[in-house]
Amino acid sequence: MGVQAQQVLPIEICENCLKEIFEDTFKATKEALPPTHKDSVSFKLKIPIGKSQKGLLYVGDSEYINVFNQSDTLKAGKFTPKAALESPFARYLIPISLKKGENDFLVKMSQNDGKYFTVAPKLVLGSDIEDAVSLYYLQNENARTVNLICILLLSLLLIFSLYHFVVLRNRIYGVYGCYIFSILLFLFLFTDEYSQWHFLLPNDLDKYGALNIIPQGIVYAVYTEFGIALLDIKRKDKWLFKVSKVFQVLIILLTSSHALYLILSGGDQEFIFKYFYKVYLILTVLSTYITFYIIFKFKDKLKWFLIIGSWVIGFAVSNEIINVFVMGVPKARDFFYTQPSGFLHFSFLEISYVIESLIFLMGINYGSLRKEKENVALREKLIEQLQEKEILEKEVNELLQDKLMASQQKLNLEKLTTENERNKSQLMQSQLSSLQLQMNPHYLFNSLNSINDFIISKRPEEASEYLALYARMMRNILRNSDKTFNTLEQELQFCEDYLSLESLRFEDKFKYKIIRPKNWKLLDRKIPGMMLQPILENAVWHGVMPLKRKGLIELEVSENAAEEVLIEIRDNGIGLKENEIANHKSYALKNIQEKIELLFKLYQKKISFDINNREDRKGVLVKIKVPFFE
Repeated sequence: MGVQAQQVLPIEICENCLKEIFEDTFKATKEALPPTHKDSVSFKLKIPIGKSQKGLLYVGDSEYINVFNQSDTLKAGKFTPKAALESPFARYLIPISLKKGENDFLVKMSQNDGKYFTVAPKLVLGSDIEDAVSLYYLQNENARTVNLICILLLSLLLIFSLYHFVVLRNRIYGVYGCYIFSILLFLFLFTDEYSQWHFLLPNDLDKYGALNIIPQGIVYAVYTEFGIALLDIKRKDKWLFKVSKVFQVLIILLTSSHALYLILSGGDQEFIFKYFYKVYLILTVLSTYITFYIIFKFKDKLKWFLIIGSWVIGFAVSNEIINVFVMGVPKARDFFYTQPSGFLHFSFLEISYVIESLIFLMGINYGSLRKEKENVALREKLIEQLQEKEILEKEVNELLQDKLMASQQKLNLEKLTTENERNKSQLMQSQLSSLQLQMNPHYLFNSLNSINDFIISKRPEEASEYLALYARMMRNILRNSDKTFNTLEQELQFCEDYLSLESLRFEDKFKYKIIRPKNWKLLDRKIPGMMLQPILENAVWHGVMPLKRKGLIELEVSENAAEEVLIEIRDNGIGLKENEIANHKSYALKNIQEKIELLFKLYQKKISFDINNREDRKGVLVKIKVPFFE
């Protein structure tokens, strides 16, 4: 029940009893000194004194306190600006001057956040504010020491991470440094408030509660980003990556909205408890889902560094919640906040941040060592693949030379008198020319350079993938070098290998898509070999490579007639000039035209070849109607 306005309240008076008052009042539980008043209250104090002297007056623990006497107005309370205080530390113990006889005071106390506060007037004679400050520092020595040590250790970790980020250019150290910085920002704002420094907002102390919320959101968001980077979630699990990004956006939006509402509403806690905490509950469920997903679905052992570090923080937070809400740790009423973390009176949460950060650093080092071992193994594999590649190239080139010489000899033989035989020989020459185009020294040199670039840039996985594709292409060329026809599936697979190779080589400069026919039986039918890849090469080099944006190449096969397929190759590149369309200036395209003419002479089957700019003038469209030959 509240005190009636202007009612005279009794006051407890003692002399040289500051330590006892501190124990009984500043470290009292809610049961011993219960909060009973809400919003605002005013009352009078009558203090009879035998002689003039000074003392320390305690009236309660509301946010704003005004004490009026005949000559002065004394201000105190948690949120009163430092400049308005009698002393920087006089928030609850107010220095007053008493004259002989009866001293009358009018006290007004108020609270804006809707919470209850305590009213319990006490007067300590024979002590001044400096005595109280000494007592405060003595009681909070552990808390201040631990706070300073934690901030220093985290600062050293920040410097360490920034150094490695600059020297190694490793993104994980940059994200780790951002996480450490976000923790330091949170601790600085927290310490700036409970240590009564108020460097940031010396005249708006009630805003600290709101500002402390924003760094907490940043800590959670950057923590999530660190988890994404440490576990390489973006590459390994697209679903988890998307969920994590949603969590980051929501936590930033919610904490920012929460802080903004507190600032604009003047600290209305009722609305916060009614609505905001329900949304926080949703985020808690989402973060729990992410945690269990990582534990049970994610296979990488690195996850345990992230999980164990998080458990350390969770233990510290749970410890403080239990101490405050279950064990009834005393409410802080002094200028330096006594952390509710048990009998040692320091913040387990601060220590847990340091422990967690060290565990995360161990995770980074473990990941780096593991990556280095994988790189060594991949380099050994690369050496084997390079040796295999050299053997393949040698075999293919020898085969090509033999076949070219044989073809030339046949052409020179006078025995080739019939038109049909001459056409067959010319077709063989055309096929070998196509093969030679694929195996020309310039192409091989560029491929080898690409592999070297991957190795030098410490990307052995890409180098291994590149070599595997390259080796498969060489085998296909070697295997089909003397065949006039291949199955449609073999041609499409060869085209897919080529596009994959070029896409990897140019670091995803373009995307590609191969659309196979709906009638899967067509894939076993045969068409002329080595016809599509030169067109794709033309699309890569003369179509999408000059683009500043990302290119797209599509190859689509569909059934056009009973014994014919339509093959469309389109890109979103720069297109062709009119004279280029008319003349088919590319050597590769000219080679295809010659091959089409020879096939018609030899088999009387017409292949339709058409190349034009697309209707939207963004790229080239090639249409080839190919009859089946076997």
